[in-house]
Amino acid sequence: MLKEIFKPTLMKVVFAFGVAVLYLIIVYSIPYFGLSVSYKGDSLFQTLLNLTVSVTVITLLYYPMSCGLFGICAAIKKKSEWWSLLIPILVVLLWNPVTFNYMLKVLIKPKPSTVVNQQTEGCSLSVVSISDFSLADDAGLRVGDVVTGVDGVKITSVNDLIANSQKKQPGDKTSLETDHGIIIVELAEDPQNGGPVLGVKFKEINCR
Repeated sequence: MLKEIFKPTLMKVVFAFGVAVLYLIIVYSIPYFGLSVSYKGDSLFQTLLNLTVSVTVITLLYYPMSCGLFGICAAIKKKSEWWSLLIPILVVLLWNPVTFNYMLKVLIKPKPSTVVNQQTEGCSLSVVSISDFSLADDAGLRVGDVVTGVDGVKITSVNDLIANSQKKQPGDKTSLETDHGIIIVELAEDPQNGGPVLGVKFKEINCR
């Protein structure tokens, strides 16, 4: 029975591919749904390669769910005994976009940063706006997010964030500790002076 359920067919593969594409669109456009992701590479080829690999891997991961759904339909069409529906139903219940997304969030948790600066006085930073040239939006940073640390160091003012960025070059990555997880942002090039910049406007909140 299992052999019949998981037997490859064009319809099963196409269905799994469609679910994979839909899943990636949702995750890319709505970071809060699951993971904050960006498929932009250093070149068009790298970007297309990233997308191709992601779609292929997730299609393979969703293939069991596709088989389960087609197995249910086949069992109903043949008017099989009720117990013959158990295996495909279990496959669908245990391996679908909702449970798979939950497993990703559990298994791929960002490692908590080690806070070097133990200062207790200062402020948190709230995102007010993101510039058009900034890459922070692609990384998943949103207006209203609260930033409390950068590169493993607790920040207490906007000046701390600026000082950290000035130590780097455009294209370097910086790790922002936010109220909904760690976001890796690539520094953009300041249109005015060519220096490294996040391109994000903050306001200081929760000062103590």
